[in-house]
Amino acid sequence: MARWWQALFVAVAVMAVVVGLWELLLFGWPSLAEENRPPAVVIWMVALLPAAALFVRQVRVRPAPAARPPDIDSRGAARVETLGPDSPVDEVFVGRDEQLAWEPAGVTMVTGPSGIGKTTFVRHHARRVAADFPGGVFLVDMRGHAPDPVAAETVRGWIRRERTLLILDNVSTPAQVLPLLPDSGDHVVLVTSREPLDLPAQHVPLGPLDADAARLLLGDHDLTDAPALQALGLPLSLRIAGALLEELSPDVLAGRLATDSIVDFAWRHLSRTAPQRAEMLRLMCLAPGPDLSTEAVAVLTGRGENDLHALRAARLVRTTAPGRWGLHDLVRSHIPPGQDENESALARLFDHYTLTAEQARQRLHGPVERFHHLKDAVDWLAAERVNLVAVVVWTSLTGHHDHAVRLAAALADHLDRNHHLTDWVVVARHARRSALHFGPRDQAKAADNLGAALRASHRFAEALLACRDAVARYHRFGDRAGEAAAADNLGTTLRALGRFDEARDAHQHAVDLHRAAADRHAEATSWMNLGIALRHTGRAEESVAATRRAIALFDDTGDDHNRGLAWNNLALALWNAGHHDEAIGTCHLAIDAARSEPDYAGEATAWSNLGLVLRDLHRVAEARDAWQRARALYRSTADHADVDRVDALLDETPPA
Repeated sequence: MARWWQALFVAVAVMAVVVGLWELLLFGWPSLAEENRPPAVVIWMVALLPAAALFVRQVRVRPAPAARPPDIDSRGAARVETLGPDSPVDEVFVGRDEQLAWEPAGVTMVTGPSGIGKTTFVRHHARRVAADFPGGVFLVDMRGHAPDPVAAETVRGWIRRERTLLILDNVSTPAQVLPLLPDSGDHVVLVTSREPLDLPAQHVPLGPLDADAARLLLGDHDLTDAPALQALGLPLSLRIAGALLEELSPDVLAGRLATDSIVDFAWRHLSRTAPQRAEMLRLMCLAPGPDLSTEAVAVLTGRGENDLHALRAARLVRTTAPGRWGLHDLVRSHIPPGQDENESALARLFDHYTLTAEQARQRLHGPVERFHHLKDAVDWLAAERVNLVAVVVWTSLTGHHDHAVRLAAALADHLDRNHHLTDWVVVARHARRSALHFGPRDQAKAADNLGAALRASHRFAEALLACRDAVARYHRFGDRAGEAAAADNLGTTLRALGRFDEARDAHQHAVDLHRAAADRHAEATSWMNLGIALRHTGRAEESVAATRRAIALFDDTGDDHNRGLAWNNLALALWNAGHHDEAIGTCHLAIDAARSEPDYAGEATAWSNLGLVLRDLHRVAEARDAWQRARALYRSTADHADVDRVDALLDETPPA
């Protein structure tokens, strides 16, 4: 953003240039020896100095939007879709009898150009074979040709112990796939790509549909005089042509396709017959992320659901889920970008995402106007997560730094609670970069958020650096509340590194600062963290007391979620102190609290803790049952590290 001194520099530069031009016109080029008036060359230097300073400043703080820094992490978020025999189908499937005879095993690669029907094919096949995979069938759009492709590590964790089918759709490079290939067992990975990739896989190429299948997609029309339509081959092209045949005769449409591609002609036809819908479609192409909700489309374009259904009937948009709309890559590539409304439309969309995400985050801790029920806020964040991550990346790289910083902060709790750790690191890195364009408080908050994300991702050395940076920045400009929160984060990172005495001191410092500021909710969090550090230093009774103080404060402030987390910690402290019966009761309180949200990770932790207490009491069957429940819940959140931990507990505690 421009500062007052930048405006002053511009004014001085303009005035100096005007004076210099006036002197040159009236007196010509002066000698430096003249004393009665300032020479033009000096005035021009005066003009150029502030202008040059302004230019340097602008270049330094506003890198060119198109330039992507080489060290920036722009991995896209993964949306994992579970498929089954009854999964809804967006498009009718025709033909491909020969390819459907193939049975997947190991790694299989389905290839063909954009629009050939790869996604429809693998979806249809997944419905047919879903019963053969007790571990589940999961489809991920890897968005290999988007600016923010999905990386393999974002998907890791969806291969289960039971036989699993993992479909990696729209892959562009082997790097998106290789880390996910099964080493052994009955797991199957199905990859779709426009071109064959260098993978150890069997290859299933898809070609154009034959004339019989093409006629099914074109509809009930007399195509005798339009054989070119049946030769289109690509299922997407045939569907678009079928929609156009509702308005045009086959021979007219075939004549137009002699010079135009079907998508180009469909776009021009829409622009002539429904220009407002054409503009709507063009603006939808601009939005970062794979799809848009009906509400987001209305914000971006000013158009409603009736227009969306009309575009769906024209096969120019598709439904990705109830109330959600996306564009095929082939359609998107043929729509001209335009210029007039781009910036204002995107600004509206980014404002909508940022403000709604901020309200959703507030609803995690208390009532807000937009979300009357906690579940509504959680569901909105879950549905929009992939788009919100894409918006943080896009806004950071294109100079919309305010949106990047605010949206990353609003997403942090959701990404943390739902174990989307790769996404969290990505948005936190972009936010920290964007925060450099703002003041020290924003920079400190961004460093603190990055430290938390790195710690949750078990990148402890990097996290420690970011946390210490945040504490130092807050302390330097006197923000004691921020310093306290950062000290808590630092303490948690130190605990992860096994430096428990240092962690205890950091958490105690946070408690003292929050209490001095009379911030009861933040003080509660610090007491909970202090209780954990005390437990790890062998001071179990002090840990119980500290955690009880946290629970009382969470009760007073109405934070049910963190009270549930505190019950989990209290259960462990009671267990360490030898109060087994009370620990069991506290575990059940934590389970009930987690189920009411729902918080699957929190419930899993409570069951895992209950198993530890029951094992100490030699109630082995009950302990194993608790761990089996924990394992199933951890698996549903793709938390493979905790799945492995619980598996180890089950292995070392055989049935009695």
